[in-house]
Amino acid sequence: MTVVGLAKISPYPGYTGLTPSGFVLITEKTSTITMTPFVTGLEPDVQGGGFHVHSVSNPGESECADAVVGGHYNQPDSDTDVWTSAPKYSTDGDGISNHWARSVNSGFTLNGEIETLPVEGKAVVLHSADGEKVACGIIKYKERLEVAILSKIPSYTGSINTNGVAIFSILPSKTLSGLIQISGHSATPAKAHIHSSNDCTEKHGNGGSHLIVEGKIDAWETHGDVVVDLSTGIGSGTITIPYDEIGIGEFTYDTDPLSIHSRAIVIHEAGTGVRIGCGVLTNFGADKTTENPLPTTPGGLELVLAVVVMGIMVGVLIAMYKQHVRKKKNEKNVDELGEDVELNQHNNTMI
Repeated sequence: MTVVGLAKISPYPGYTGLTPSGFVLITEKTSTITMTPFVTGLEPDVQGGGFHVHSVSNPGESECADAVVGGHYNQPDSDTDVWTSAPKYSTDGDGISNHWARSVNSGFTLNGEIETLPVEGKAVVLHSADGEKVACGIIKYKERLEVAILSKIPSYTGSINTNGVAIFSILPSKTLSGLIQISGHSATPAKAHIHSSNDCTEKHGNGGSHLIVEGKIDAWETHGDVVVDLSTGIGSGTITIPYDEIGIGEFTYDTDPLSIHSRAIVIHEAGTGVRIGCGVLTNFGADKTTENPLPTTPGGLELVLAVVVMGIMVGVLIAMYKQHVRKKKNEKNVDELGEDVELNQHNNTMI
C-alpha cells in the first residue's frame, strides 16, 4: 500500500531572492519515501539543488526557521547523513522545478511508528545549488491526492503557454479542496475548473463541460479563481467547495456523478473564458509500475492506452502466426506418416 503526503511550499524566512511557491508531493511504500517537487519562482537554470527533510517535529505553518526545523532528519544514533547523497532537483530557464526529480530514502515512513522515521509534521527544505535555504513547507498526511500536470490545451493557438500542477483531495467533511499552481501567463488572470471529460483533446470536447449534477447548482461558476502575479506571470489558487447535498451534490473520488478521478482540469483565461490549459487528474497514491506517476502531456493516458492496445494486437498476431506454423507442421507430419503407412503396406504385400 502506498500512502501520500503534501508540503505547501513558501519562501524560507530571511531568503531575499525570488518568491518560490508550489508543493512537494510525498509517497511512501515499504519504508521508502519518494518526494517530487512542483515549485515555481526558484532561481533559473539551477543544477543540483538539494531538498531535504529536517528533524524537528510539528513546526508551525510559518515556522520554517533554522532554530525550529533543526538539522537533517537521520537516525539519531547514526553518523551518516543520508540527505547529502540524495538526488537533487533542477530548474529550467523560468525557475520551474523538474517535476520528475526524486529523493528516495530507505527507512522512512510518512506517518508510521517512531522507529521508522516518520516524516509527517516535519519540514521539507529546498536549497539553492550553493546550499542556501530558499523554500520550505510542512509535510501533511493525505488519505488520497488527485494530481494533474497542466500544459497548453491542444485547441488553443494563442501566446499563453500554461504549465503547472493541480492537486485535489476530498476532506473528511466531504469538502472538495484544490490547489492550483501555474506559470507562463504573462499576468493574465485565470480560472480553474474540473470538467466532465477524461482527456483534453479536441476529440473529446477539449475537456467537456463543467463537472456538475444535472439540475443542481454549477459550483464552478463561483469557484476556481487563480491569482496571477503581475510581474512574473506565476499564478496560484485555492478551491474549496463545501459538501451541499441539495445545492451542489457530493464530490467523490470514484463514484459518479461527481467523481473527480480521471477528469480533465481546465484552465481558462478569466476575461474571455477561452480554454488555454489542461491536465487529467490521476491518483498520485496508487501503486504504479512506471517511473513517472503522471502523464507529462494532455492526452498522455490515451497514448499509453494506445500503446498497450497495439502491444496486445501484436501479441495476438504473433500467436496466430505461431498457431498457423504449428498447424502446417502437423499437416506435414500427418502426410509423411500416411506415406510411411502406405509404403509399409506395399512392402508387406510384396513379402
